Amino acid sequence: EIAKHSELSFPTISKIVDELVEKQVMLFLGIQENSQGGRKAAVFRLNENFSHALIMFIQEQSIYYRVVDALGKTILNAQKEFSADLSIIQLIEVISQNLHEDNLIHAISIGIPGSVSNGKIYYIDGYEALKDCELEKELSEHFSIPVKISNNMNAIALGMADKLACKEENIVCIHLAQTGPGCGAIVNGKPVSGFCGFNGEIGFIPFYGEKTLQDVAFSDFKNINLGEYLGKIVIGLTTILNPRKMILYIEKNVPNWENEMEQYCNQYLPKRVIPEFLISNKYQEDYFYGLTIEGTQILYEEI
Repeated sequence: EIAKHSELSFPTISKIVDELVEKQVMLFLGIQENSQGGRKAAVFRLNENFSHALIMFIQEQSIYYRVVDALGKTILNAQKEFSADLSIIQLIEVISQNLHEDNLIHAISIGIPGSVSNGKIYYIDGYEALKDCELEKELSEHFSIPVKISNNMNAIALGMADKLACKEENIVCIHLAQTGPGCGAIVNGKPVSGFCGFNGEIGFIPFYGEKTLQDVAFSDFKNINLGEYLGKIVIGLTTILNPRKMILYIEKNVPNWENEMEQYCNQYLPKRVIPEFLISNKYQEDYFYGLTIEGTQILYEEI
């Protein structure tokens, strides 16, 4: 079966499987007694506990983290509050604790609410100690474990492309919190990433006068119609990226904003180009899902 799906020869597959069994990546379950003709088939399955990944992200005054097995199933789900400005020292403390408690952790995936490029944080708002930090390099060298640092919305977009089975299409994810809006995008099946990871920092876009989209959020949307606010964001992203689907995570309880947003889009856009809107209240779950994809991918790359 493996040879058929991989288009590799049976002897090649047999050798690879033997190596994976020796490394305990795969488990030998026995011989299939009801095989029809010829040599009876050997049965194997993936050992989901051959390796684990630590998945983390920071949000406001908390570090959220999970330990997952090689299939992405959650083994541990926890959260740690911090009072002072988050620093790399606090991340090291949380990671050290998890490595001490689980010696099968061989990959770390971390989400950051800021601009990340090649593991370096180019811009981040509210976490002064992490600015200009080469976080991926410092943590991987400290623990001698592969580490992946990702922007929060890029990780979410990656996860949603997998969940919605639209890996070859354009999708956009928009998150609106009290600190302002951000977005992540998948274009032609690949996450969008600029030369320093600043893509998606749409809070810097002017809304009116000298006020930016982020300024409006900081003022708690005073005298601002949320439907129009989101409509302008959607129109801008639609004309540039032309996504088929747009997932919105809106942490603002305002009645009827969805209808007002769609009416605003209908006023300015041809109807056939307006994306399919999906409203989600599972921001953290989708965030973890995207980071888990990246974390487990490291495990298989390291085999």
